[in-house]
Amino acid sequence: MGRIDSKRKEELIKDVKERYGRISGSMNELSKRLWAGNECISIGHGGIGIVSKATGMARNTVANGRDEVNAGRKSNGRVREKGAGRKKTADVYPGLPQRLQEIVDPFTGGDPMSPALWTSKSLRKLAVELQKEGYDISYRTVRTTVLHFQVSIKFQSGIFTLSASYRPNFS
Repeated sequence: MGRIDSKRKEELIKDVKERYGRISGSMNELSKRLWAGNECISIGHGGIGIVSKATGMARNTVANGRDEVNAGRKSNGRVREKGAGRKKTADVYPGLPQRLQEIVDPFTGGDPMSPALWTSKSLRKLAVELQKEGYDISYRTVRTTVLHFQVSIKFQSGIFTLSASYRPNFS
């Protein structure tokens, strides 16, 4: 198939958009990509641009879908390949809980034997200190780390509290 004239291109975009609209709500990321790749193959030359414009997907997503369809990829119940996606903070920064505890300790108050300690450092201040040390981290990730590793701190605002009995021994 040669070059598609503009009138035919607009018709194809409209048709693809209509078909996509009917089924997109029931598809996950993988099935959308495979569907888009299949549509692209059906259209032929210019299919990537047409499907991309009709669905709002990035051109490289449509091209990846086309390549996966050509390779015979089937849905195996996983949206992404094993090991794909964002790595856990603990894997990227294995020493983060210890470093966080080191930053908080000088600003920690209360009886170490009591179930509640507190700190004057906010999540945002902790994140800024870690960022100065080269960690690519947000205050939300600091909060998740505190929860996940059960680092024992209570913020003065009273919003965020963990029991000291869960305090791990980082030595």
